[in-house]
Amino acid sequence: MNSRIFSILLLFILLGVGFSCQKQNPDPGSLLYRLEEIASNARSDNHNLRCLIVYQNDKIIDEEYYQLTNSDTPHDVRSVTKSIMSTLIGIAIDKGFIQSENQKIGDYLLPLVSKMDSTKKNIRISDVLSMSSGIEGDELSVPSLYNQWVTAPDQLAFVLNQPMAHQLKSREII
Repeated sequence: MNSRIFSILLLFILLGVGFSCQKQNPDPGSLLYRLEEIASNARSDNHNLRCLIVYQNDKIIDEEYYQLTNSDTPHDVRSVTKSIMSTLIGIAIDKGFIQSENQKIGDYLLPLVSKMDSTKKNIRISDVLSMSSGIEGDELSVPSLYNQWVTAPDQLAFVLNQPMAHQLKSREII
């Protein structure tokens, strides 16, 4: 009789271990579910994504690399710069260093450059952030332009010396 009770207990223990080791599907509304869904899409899509890093509460909670890359692989992050600059401009506005994203870039750049034509002086900060300044330049279709800018001794002067691709639309500028 004792061996039968022992066998039944052993069966319950094994079943309990088996059930507790099964992967539980997260709630579809949970952060874990959304992260898994994003990571799954990143793994399956044929795009240029090289890594996915999720940072929360001062720690990395998920980190995956794609296309034969790892944490030591250098990544070209040109596009990230726009997001960072937009965030910094927002902070500068919040702190009162900049009045508004509608201010002219000439208000800030003229002390740094000796001359600037009137069209470029009137480009708004928001025009630069939205890549609609009118200044000619497309480093994707003309990679040499990017290389010229990177190696220029004065990158700001290099950009300001580029021709206008189109004139800015007339608008009130503060």
